[in-house]
Amino acid sequence: MKRKKIQIDSSIPRRYSLSRRSGIIMQTFGISESRLSEKFRLKVDFSFSEAEIVLIKGPSGAGKSTLLSSIKSSLPEESFTDLDGLEFSRQCSIIDCFPTLTGGMKRLRETGLANAWSMIKPFSALSVGEKFRFRLAVALSRNEQTIICDEFCSSLDCTQAKLLSAKLRLEALRTRKSFILCTTRQELEKFLIPEVVITLSRTGRPEVRRKGGANAY
Repeated sequence: MKRKKIQIDSSIPRRYSLSRRSGIIMQTFGISESRLSEKFRLKVDFSFSEAEIVLIKGPSGAGKSTLLSSIKSSLPEESFTDLDGLEFSRQCSIIDCFPTLTGGMKRLRETGLANAWSMIKPFSALSVGEKFRFRLAVALSRNEQTIICDEFCSSLDCTQAKLLSAKLRLEALRTRKSFILCTTRQELEKFLIPEVVITLSRTGRPEVRRKGGANAY
């Protein structure tokens, strides 16, 4: 996989819905209508290659999902798997969504779904956290070189999120897949050991840092 260069420089309009109630809120908090026409400036320049992790972090509302959407538009559609874009049958067991039984069990075990009862459930019967783990297992089993995930580990508790982040770092090195992940959870950076960290805030410009990644440890 050649190093992929991502350059984004765009002004994105913020979307608001005007109503009687929103007008009351604007008047109460001193928000003028001219503020509604302001655009969100998104300027990011970075590159990544195989076995590397790009971590996009920041508080809710900082523009992480908007940036992720722009990154996806910059990549060939056939080159990545987006966890949010995966669809599954609501009837069959999740183990049936993999090409082979042993391969499916291996992938589910890697993402923390080793329980036999979970493996025989249909997707619709999984909890929110289980659905996230299953989507990640399916993405790891596919041929696309890059895996993209918004709200990474948002449905898992702190301990589970840290364990899965550490496993994902190892998976990147083992499979040579690259990952682009969005999260509000600052503590996961230490376990993911990303090569690229993009930090967004609600007011400032995105900050891009190139780090040593797993090779630095």
